[in-house]
This record gives sequence, structure tokens and C-alpha cells, in this order.
Amino acid sequence: MMKCSTAALRMLMIAFGITMIGMLIAGGCSKDDTTAPQTSTVPTVDSDVFESVIAAIAEDNGGIVDQVADLAAIADGADSLASTAKPIAGVGVPVYDSATSTWQVQVMRQRGSVSEPFHATYTRTYRYQYRDQSGEPLQHRVVGADTACSVSFEIVAGNGSCHTTRLSQQVMSMTGTLQATGVDTDTIVISGTCTRTGVDTLTSYQSVRTLEYQLELTFANVRCLRGQSEDISQQVRGDLSGNYIANVAFMSGYTYGETNITRTMEITMEDGRATLSIGDGSYSGDLATGTP
Repeated sequence: MMKCSTAALRMLMIAFGITMIGMLIAGGCSKDDTTAPQTSTVPTVDSDVFESVIAAIAEDNGGIVDQVADLAAIADGADSLASTAKPIAGVGVPVYDSATSTWQVQVMRQRGSVSEPFHATYTRTYRYQYRDQSGEPLQHRVVGADTACSVSFEIVAGNGSCHTTRLSQQVMSMTGTLQATGVDTDTIVISGTCTRTGVDTLTSYQSVRTLEYQLELTFANVRCLRGQSEDISQQVRGDLSGNYIANVAFMSGYTYGETNITRTMEITMEDGRATLSIGDGSYSGDLATGTP
């Protein structure tokens, strides 16, 4: 009887051992399967460039969609900028220069506060001119029976900062030359170029990446409604092409690396989203907040 019990015990232990090995193997496979997709979310140079560029486009960050909103308001009349829909820390009074037939105004905006996860503060100086069908300057959008058909819009200067839990932006300079046509209709079409320089710092995955960059954006058939809008990021449509040159510094623990990069990209804006094609990758972000 003792031998029978011992043999049964041995068989039970062997069965238990086989079961445990099987569970460990299965658990190992399961762990690998879970980890594999996470590797694809590790930041790359292109994904960091995407985050830098979408932040430079987004409205709330003071990006180019914010300037499109200002141009749309200006296209409705010289004083329309003073009552734009988003909260404003201060908008200067537009000043008209009769010698050049141009208006100039400084815009100062603050969104969020330093005690919140998101806050942005920035200034822009604009110079603009209304033009009739023949390209002759007008002092106002409507002068007698004449209505402006286009607006030339220059971003003379710009700087500021924006901070989120993941991204810190410092805009060193911003300039641009844009033109809006269709000012005598409900929809304006924007063309031209903008250049922005700055330093973006991304913090994640126990690493810090700093991009000191210059971004040039060219507008192609960018459209939005004329006048003020509370949802310009939902309205704006069209294409941008971009050229991004940066010095990228990477730090993780005691590891440090630095490299120079150049990236070209195509950007499509529609339905509140921007789709960026960078190299072989495609990325999508929110035109209002700049988040993926």
C-alpha cells in the first residue's frame, strides 16, 4: 500500500511540475505579446518632429491656426480683431499709416495659467492692407461702393511660450507673408509662407529631447469663413507643406546624444484634425489643442 501511495504521489508531483512549466511558458508568451506593441510607442525623431510641428500649428498654443483666425477677423474689417472669440489678455488698437496705406496692430494673448497643466502666453505684431479688385489699397474693407477683394497680411514679429505636462515650447521668432483672397465673399482663401524658430523640449519615457528648430510652412489653398469664429480649428481646411531643420539633443540617464536633422512634410487640415506625412510615417493631431 505504501509503494502504491508513493508512486501515486510521484505521478501527482510530475503532473504538477508539467502544469507549472506550461503556465510559465504561456505566461512568458503573454508577457512578450503585451510588451511588443509598447515598443512601437517609443519616441523616434520623426514622432518628436510631429509633436513639435502640430504644436506650432494648433490654435490654443498660439500656432498658425491662431494667426488664420486673426486674418479671418481682419478680413471682416479693421476693428474686428479687437473682439475675437477666444480669451485675450490684450489687443492693441489698430493704427493706420496713410503713407503706406497699411494698418498695424499688436496682439497679446494668455490661455490657461501657470498653476494649470496647460498655459500659453504670446505676442504677435501684424501689418495688413485691404486691396480692391485692381490691387489698389483701401483704408477699410468697405469704402463707399468699393469692397476689398483681398488682404495682404504680414506677421512682423512674434514670440511666446507654451507649456503642457509633456511639451515645453519657447518661440524665439515668427514672421510671415500671407494673402487672403475672396474677402468680398463668405469664404477666404489663404496663400503665402510663415517661418518660426524656437526651442521645444519633450519629456517622456525617462528621457528628455530638446529640438532647436526652424520651421517654414507654405500655404496651399487654405480656406476658412471670413469673420470671427469660435471654432476656427473646425472650419479651416487646406494643405501646408513644411520644411523643418533642427538640432536635436537627447538625454536619458547618463546617456547624451546630439544630431542635426532636416525633414520635409505634407500637412492636410480638415474637420479639426491635421494629418502630417513625414518620411514613411503618417501622424494625426488636433488643430485646437495640438494633442495627437
